[in-house]
Amino acid sequence: MPSYSTTIETEVDGEDVTLYCTFDIEPYVQGNYSGPPEYCYEDDGGYASIVSAFYDEARKKKVDLDLLLEEEIQSLEKTAYDEWLERQSDDEPDWEPPSFDREMDYEALV
Repeated sequence: MPSYSTTIETEVDGEDVTLYCTFDIEPYVQGNYSGPPEYCYEDDGGYASIVSAFYDEARKKKVDLDLLLEEEIQSLEKTAYDEWLERQSDDEPDWEPPSFDREMDYEALV
């Protein structure tokens, strides 16, 4: 499972801070819904799970994740996953699959 670290602006204890966060990333895998049942499976992944969060320049103050609201955690995780996904698409080379010419010279096969 890949991990991803980023900074996120948020509020902790009523103070605007920059959080230095680390997330575990579960990449999205599209399910297969056609064919024999033994080859079918549901969509999986597509989310980030926060592992740790620190704030201040020295990264010495650890944020107690239990003090954050569930909505705040979900927002942090969604933001991190979206950033990670964007970076992945930026890192991929511009590649196109080869085109296959479906026309064949059947006489050459005989």
